[in-house]
Amino acid sequence: MDEQNYLSERVDHQIQWFDDKSKFNQRWYKGLKLSQIIFSALIPLLVGFVSDFVWIKVLVGSLGVLVAIVTGFMEVFGFHENWIHYRQSAERLYREKYLFLTKCSPYQEGDAFKRFVTAVEGGCPRRTMIGNNEIRTEIRLPAARAQMEIING
Repeated sequence: MDEQNYLSERVDHQIQWFDDKSKFNQRWYKGLKLSQIIFSALIPLLVGFVSDFVWIKVLVGSLGVLVAIVTGFMEVFGFHENWIHYRQSAERLYREKYLFLTKCSPYQEGDAFKRFVTAVEGGCPRRTMIGNNEIRTEIRLPAARAQMEIING
């Protein structure tokens, strides 16, 4: 596989995948967090009207339940953590790609393409599915770069 094919078929594809996942998780996190804030803020406001309107008791209780459900969804599905993880992974791949394309360190000489592929493949998170839970390892491009610098002296 040549450089152009590798960049377009592997690197750009991975960047797009991480970017899409980041956006998905960001939307869910912000939507749920905003709902949590609104529902939580309405409870003390409505409590002041409980003695005047009986149906407000049910509404206040329902809002409390909704806050608990939204908080549980955010905790179980980890939208905030996933958003950050996927965004960082995409940005790390972008950075590595542009270091390679501009022939900056550590890609300015020699086997630059091989070093680039090693850094990208060594830095792509490994994804394993166990039931409905995705287990990831962190992307570690800076560590791979540091190892290359030690090897190359």
